[in-house]
Amino acid sequence: MKPRRPVKRSLQLDKKREGETTPNKKLRRLSPAKYSPITGTHILSSFTSRDVGPDDTSTDAADLAVQAHRATTREQQHSEERDEFSALRSKVEASVSILKATREKLLCLWASEGSRELEYVLGAWNKTGDLSAELQRNRKLVAQLESRGSSTGAQET
Repeated sequence: MKPRRPVKRSLQLDKKREGETTPNKKLRRLSPAKYSPITGTHILSSFTSRDVGPDDTSTDAADLAVQAHRATTREQQHSEERDEFSALRSKVEASVSILKATREKLLCLWASEGSRELEYVLGAWNKTGDLSAELQRNRKLVAQLESRGSSTGAQET
């Protein structure tokens, strides 16, 4: 192994001007209004305390209007999602009879052939095999969620 040589670096302090400051130092200068004489510290963020004056009533009203608009938009979005979900559920309920008939045909085919592939397709992934019972259970769960959502929504307002 070769011995390491010390690295020579020049600091070039001559080029720096006395009045020159970095942008970070310019931004860090705090006004005396943000200094707390009680604690002897500066307020870290301008958002920690808010000076309320007579001009702030219009912004409060605007904030309330924005919040009301967001609430109505959120309610519309939830109702659209519920409508979409119920449309999808009705499509599934309409196709249950077709799925059951196709499954019965495949079971007959599996009984005649005895193929392992059909066994995996037909029964290994779904032990219950009763789609109408699954849909009924789904309907009950959705009704419970809607009743809980409506009761908590009434409590919030």
